[in-house]
Parts: sequence; C-alpha cells; structure tokens
Amino acid sequence: MGKVIAYPTDTIYGLGVDICNEEAAQKLFNIKDRKIQNPVSILYPDKSRLFDNFPGLNDYQRNFVEKLLPGQITLLLPVPKNSNLLPYFRKDGFTGVRVVEHAKMNQILSQYKHPISTTSINPSGEEPANTIEEILNYFTDKIKLILYDQRDHKTIPSTIIKVTKSHYNILRKGAISQVEIENSL
Repeated sequence: MGKVIAYPTDTIYGLGVDICNEEAAQKLFNIKDRKIQNPVSILYPDKSRLFDNFPGLNDYQRNFVEKLLPGQITLLLPVPKNSNLLPYFRKDGFTGVRVVEHAKMNQILSQYKHPISTTSINPSGEEPANTIEEILNYFTDKIKLILYDQRDHKTIPSTIIKVTKSHYNILRKGAISQVEIENSL
C-alpha cells in the first residue's frame, strides 16, 4: 500500500500507510507536516500478530497487551532487537502499538501482509478530524481511500502508556482512565 488511507477505529479516525513502505511513510509525514522526531504508532489486527512482531516482551509487558488490547489504548513497547522498523515508527527504543475494538477494520487488516500506521487525521497542531467532512477539509486530494463507518466516533484519542520491563507511565490521558487501566490489570 503506497497510498495514504483514512479509516475508522474505536476512538478517532486514523491515517494509515504500510509501515514497511518508506515512500508511503514519508508521504504520511509530509501531508501531516509532522517531523520524523515525532513517530506514529502501528495498528495490528489482533494480539497474535502483535506478539509475533514483539517476541522479546517479558511477562510484565505481555500482561499489558493481554489485558488492555484490543481497546482504546496505545502501548509504547520496546522495539525488538534486530528490528528493521523504519524511524517513522520508533523513538528512543520504543514504538507505539494498537489493536482496536473494531471488527470490520480488524478483518481488513488481517488480510493485509503488514501492519499499518495509526495516527490522527489532522495537520500537526490542528484538532483531529472526526467526520468525513473534516477529513476532506484537511486532506481532500492527499488521501487515496476513506473507509467510512456510520457509527458515532469518539472525539477522545487513545490513552498512551509506556511499558518498560517493570513499570508503566501514562504519557497521555485519553479514552481510558488510570482507574480503568488498574482495574483491567
């Protein structure tokens, strides 16, 4: 997939490109006017594919994936050793990952060879788009495909949690509260 697509999630709409396609990743960063120092997360269709790509997670880290995904959470996990993950998707040895609660989107993703990027639909510094009209206002001629979903979308992005070998830190408060996280774990 060398093109940029817009798609629904269980929070806000996302922009996606094949994470293994450097040209597509550069295109994504160009249309968002985003600096490579601010990487975007990766969307997986299910936990199994995520675990396949992150074989070195310890039990503590695996527990976060098992208990919090799929859901309205982005987990920052250590980039696997010897990974060839492009710099658009990693920073300081970590990368953000999501598995969303959206059956149709996960079904589409499961049929694709690679995970895709997941980032809000907006130019850097602007409010995320929550409707098709807002998506088109931002990126009329820059998105190849918009996967439309009639259900209501939340306007709150995912909660971002950095998970190290033995502790976690909430980096962005979002759709899931700290109390909900602690109850799930």
